[in-house]
Amino acid sequence: MELESNADAYKEQQTKVEQLTKSMSEQSDQLQKYQREIDRLLDILKEMELEKHNKDEQIRELHE
Repeated sequence: MELESNADAYKEQQTKVEQLTKSMSEQSDQLQKYQREIDRLLDILKEMELEKHNKDEQIRELHE
């Protein structure tokens, strides 16, 4: 009886571990997706800042 109870508890814990592992994997994948999007947006922002700087330079040269 006790052996069956231990086996059931082990199976239940094993199932929980598998569920948690799956959840962690899914969350890790989601975080990687978010990080790629953040990096993409930062690249766009850097490019826009560079363009702004170049335009400011052109305006400054035209005023001289």
